[in-house]
Amino acid sequence: MSASLRSLKLDPGAYHLLDGGLMRTPAAEDGERTIVLWDLLVEDGFYLLNSTYDERYRRLRRAAGNPRHRERETGHSLALQIRPHLWLPEIFRERLGDRFKAAKKVDQLEGLLLKNPAGKLEWGTCEENNGAWQIRARKTTGRHVF
Repeated sequence: MSASLRSLKLDPGAYHLLDGGLMRTPAAEDGERTIVLWDLLVEDGFYLLNSTYDERYRRLRRAAGNPRHRERETGHSLALQIRPHLWLPEIFRERLGDRFKAAKKVDQLEGLLLKNPAGKLEWGTCEENNGAWQIRARKTTGRHVF
């Protein structure tokens, strides 16, 4: 994971804050996990306050080398592959209901994260601070909500 993150086109001597999560893929061996990057909050020590999600995603995509190929580990092409075990989700702007129905069938996904492309990053100290422009649409199981 460290080597994959160091491969990003970000100044290694500067401070950066990325938002993402870990995903266990079906091909994972001995607990190996994949990092999925969702957002870039601080770049080169600059907190990207008041920037839109679209702006930050473009910065993140550029830092990832503008990946074009989808991952194949899950069999569902869930994201763009930056490197093995480092992915960037694609942005979808239409047919979100259909995409959520499809996501419900993929064990590796707990749901979708819906972000307003024009939503601006606000100062905050917890996940809920930017709830006005992002929604977590989680799927349910018979036992609990993810």
